Amino acid sequence: MNPERPFPRDDDAPLRADMIAPELERLRQPLARFFARNIREPSDREDLVQDVFVRVLRRPGFDSRSHLTGYAFKTAASLLTDRQRRRAARRVRQHIPFDNDLHGDAAPGPDRSLAAQETLRETSLALMELPAKTRAIFLLRRLDGCSFPEIARRLKISVSSAEKHMQRAAHHLVMRMPEDK
Repeated sequence: MNPERPFPRDDDAPLRADMIAPELERLRQPLARFFARNIREPSDREDLVQDVFVRVLRRPGFDSRSHLTGYAFKTAASLLTDRQRRRAARRVRQHIPFDNDLHGDAAPGPDRSLAAQETLRETSLALMELPAKTRAIFLLRRLDGCSFPEIARRLKISVSSAEKHMQRAAHHLVMRMPEDK
């Protein structure tokens, strides 16, 4: 084979992976134009072109240069159909982007801030009513995110004991909090 010519003369000669990559690169612009007819977002178009390349390169036993272009465009059409089907299922066109002016303030108003401070004060008081070990288990679990086995290991108690302390703490807090909050 001539080193200046990466492909054999016969269009049906087997392709190696190192031979497919330059051919795919040749298809980049035609595939981008294909996707541009149906997709507005340029970054989505480029992602789909890359997906075509990945699928072609992963296809086992791809053996013919003459079929590469057809296979790439068939793959592109399939990806486009899959994308449209997924978007329809997720109802993408009905999504409304978050707009801070329409959907809420960046900072809570004084009434919400005051209510949050009051809830925090009541919760803190309720936590202080708990036995020290129960309070420690609650704080390790809820604030530090420790698992029950980790809590049990740290406090040298059984896992079921840690779980029971957590249940007691949760029950106590639920009973102490006013229902209107």
